[in-house]
Amino acid sequence: MPKLIPQKHRDKMVKLYQKGLSAKKASKKVGCSAPTCLEELRRRGLNIRPTLADRRRYLLDETFFDKINTEEKAYWLGFITADGSIEDTYRLKIRLKYGDKKHLKKFLTAVKANNPIRKEITSLNDKLYPMASVAIGSKRMILALSRLGVWPRKSFTIKPCARVPKHLLHHYWRGLVDGDGSLSKLTHHPKRYNISLVGNKAIVSGFWAWIVSFIRSNAKPCKQRTIWSIGFTGSFAKTIVEHLYKDANVYLDRKYKIAQKILDKPEF
Repeated sequence: MPKLIPQKHRDKMVKLYQKGLSAKKASKKVGCSAPTCLEELRRRGLNIRPTLADRRRYLLDETFFDKINTEEKAYWLGFITADGSIEDTYRLKIRLKYGDKKHLKKFLTAVKANNPIRKEITSLNDKLYPMASVAIGSKRMILALSRLGVWPRKSFTIKPCARVPKHLLHHYWRGLVDGDGSLSKLTHHPKRYNISLVGNKAIVSGFWAWIVSFIRSNAKPCKQRTIWSIGFTGSFAKTIVEHLYKDANVYLDRKYKIAQKILDKPEF
């Protein structure tokens, strides 16, 4: 839950819901989200009215994020933390550049879904770019993600998930790097590679804390306007990539190819 809701606001929200308002509208009256309202209703043992979202149109393993106990679950939690968006209507949306369409197919396979992947056009600096997107509606999945710290408008409030087991952390962070990170050659030194991650202070600091558990580096997270970043080059980059891709079976193909080049280099 992104913030503590005073008890009187919770009581008001529940009463509004019981009078007929939707979870979205009742929660909005007290400044929180629909998933928070539903969690409060469940906690009190109150009935939740069926909604259009309950009439499942596509297949889905709604239990996928109930417990993070596999590589796939840890990876996709990390990737959604970086590149997913949660809507108040119990929908998860992932939107990538069209060239990464296959990655959305991997996600749908993981959650046993058959939702369509749609093509969208986005405008940036007066240029049009094709995008691929998938949207999944599921109260259970959205509530599970909320318990894992992924909620609507999460960009500046989300923190590294504490429920990921230690032995799965490298899969979780690989998902985040695939979403909000970069593996690339240095422009001023084309034989050397760099790995970096951008995000809010908590996420970047969490990535740094995980890295310094196995390497000694003077690199520190730094702020750039409203976002934070951290980067590593040379042998540090290679060691981090080795850890990120250890026993990896799921990854963004485009970045995996660069990772392979970094790992194939005998020295930096």
